[in-house]
Amino acid sequence: MKQRNYDIVRGQKKIIILSECSKKEEKSPEVATTLCSGIHFFSQKKTLDMSGKKKQKKKSRFFLWGSSAFLCSLFVFAGVQGFEKKDLFASTGGEIKEQIKSGLSALKKQDFSEAEAAFSDANTSLSLLRANIEPMMQNSHFIQKGISSDMAQILELALALSGSGAKISVLAQEMQRSIPLALAGNFSEMLLLFESGEQELEVLQKQLQKASIIRKNFTDLPLSHEWKEPLERGGEFLEKGKKALSLLEILLPAAEETLGKDGVHTTALFFQNSSEIRATGGFPGSLALIQGEGGKVDFTFRDIYFFDWKNGTDFSPPPGFERLTKRLSLQDSNFSFDFPTSANRMRNMLEYSKGPTSETIVVINDQLFSEILKITGNIPLPGSDEILTPENAAFLLSFFVEAKLAGKHTPKDTLKNILPLLKERLQNLPPEKILTLIKTALQKKLILAHSTNETVQKAIEFLGIDGAVRNTKTADYLAVVSANVGGNKSDRYIQENLHLTSLINLKGEVFNTLSLKRTHAWKKEDDTFFAELLKEYGNGHTNPDLLKQILGAGNNHRYTEVFVPRGSVLTNIEGVPLEKVHTREEKGKTVFSFRFPQVSPGEKKEVVLHYSLPHTRHFLKKKKGNFDLYFQSQSGIRNQFLVREIVVESGLTIEKGEFSSAMIEGDMRFLATIE
Repeated sequence: MKQRNYDIVRGQKKIIILSECSKKEEKSPEVATTLCSGIHFFSQKKTLDMSGKKKQKKKSRFFLWGSSAFLCSLFVFAGVQGFEKKDLFASTGGEIKEQIKSGLSALKKQDFSEAEAAFSDANTSLSLLRANIEPMMQNSHFIQKGISSDMAQILELALALSGSGAKISVLAQEMQRSIPLALAGNFSEMLLLFESGEQELEVLQKQLQKASIIRKNFTDLPLSHEWKEPLERGGEFLEKGKKALSLLEILLPAAEETLGKDGVHTTALFFQNSSEIRATGGFPGSLALIQGEGGKVDFTFRDIYFFDWKNGTDFSPPPGFERLTKRLSLQDSNFSFDFPTSANRMRNMLEYSKGPTSETIVVINDQLFSEILKITGNIPLPGSDEILTPENAAFLLSFFVEAKLAGKHTPKDTLKNILPLLKERLQNLPPEKILTLIKTALQKKLILAHSTNETVQKAIEFLGIDGAVRNTKTADYLAVVSANVGGNKSDRYIQENLHLTSLINLKGEVFNTLSLKRTHAWKKEDDTFFAELLKEYGNGHTNPDLLKQILGAGNNHRYTEVFVPRGSVLTNIEGVPLEKVHTREEKGKTVFSFRFPQVSPGEKKEVVLHYSLPHTRHFLKKKKGNFDLYFQSQSGIRNQFLVREIVVESGLTIEKGEFSSAMIEGDMRFLATIE
């Protein structure tokens, strides 16, 4: 087997420049949910602080069961400490603390069986302690000291939480089993597992609710500082635990729906090639139809053109696509940046093309394949002597598909044949690594979804993969969206540098200048790599020069849309004739659309937009005003860098920096304060 060292990662030089520009990224995404074995899903939002002062990372990553278990230890420790001061059952208290420590340690190692045993032992010990201490609490000495009620409630709370720790461990074990069941195709048992999990979740929610009520009773008690502090801290953890559990209440029913618990549910899963960028992440070259009914799941893998051949209805192409096609087909239907809009069109086009009605539409970018290889290791490419690595996989797969080396009529069979190899590798991975992979996919927008099923859509929106244009309350908003209309895979070689400068005058008026620079980075090394493959495997049914153009050496043609705050006015543009720019309103934003100039290998092209924001910001002396920017990234975009700069008229000052930069890997928010 041959492993070709073909690293197509671009922009390393630019990354060094960014470090010189004082990159200040605060990687502190808000917790969105915690699933099964303690792996967190986060929203794609990131925050950049322009103040020049480094902020500490928010310690917001708590295991669902870890939160409750740690809370349990705090309360037990507080209660036991009180007993030990009275020389009562000191040995029992010490034993309970050790059991709690064992439970916490097991949770950190994600050994849920051991955690369950430790918390169960703690719960038994606490029950015994309560049985022994209750008679003594009737003693007048305790009552006069005013600690009888305190101790009783601490015991009740500790019991509720230790019991919760045990049940959470059990629930985690059950949910963790869902991953190998899914990989093994045992969806019927998976559905039963989810239904059982819902019942366990209901009991657990009641237990935590009881603990929450008990905790509130401590508010008016004259507790000493040594008791009050851990109880207050414990209360915070308790609320986080309740919130995390409520998230499972959203995810489990959605999973059951896709498995067909209440009837047939069809999901259309589109595989997108981001080397040929489109608004939703890439060109959808193939798709899998997944039909769930009562836990039985059927898969059908299809080339995208299978449905196009059956399409008997003509639709006009969208603006900008006239150069690429004369009619809109399924493979070109994902041209809206707002994913719910694209998903509805893809759903309708699939029906028009004699395909099934699909309640749920999911798109997955090919970059996910590279992320999978990072955790599974390199794999052989079926039908060749090549080894697929995270660096060369996209190019090799494109070569074999476009050269039709897998067969004239089934060019996507290469992809289909890889799936069993991936499945085998994934089955041998621990579940926590699978969940880490899913978390990465969500953060980097490698997966987007939409469903007409309300239960499923609720979960999609909660996970932050709905792909809708964001309705933000920030002073400024920007999204730069590209669609390849050249019919080649050149986008993987394009480096895009965005520079947004905001000029603010004393009246509070804001004038933006946005520079878009694109560089085509196909080099001699790429020619050499292509020539080696061509020599060994031939060009199949494709002209060699045309094949090289398709794989990335061709000129890059992009239709570009710039989303800005609604009511913004374009005053001038450089690099494109002003009359060639189309302005429209969409999803609460103003959109400037135009054909970006052709970029050939080795070339760099730039377009500069000048536009004013619709609102006036009143920045008065001794009165601060926030001027923040929300940047919404495009799924599938590669090698994109953004520089944000603010310039103010004399008389205004920028309290939080005037310059910030970042490599884009998800939505970001840039903060600034003007006075």
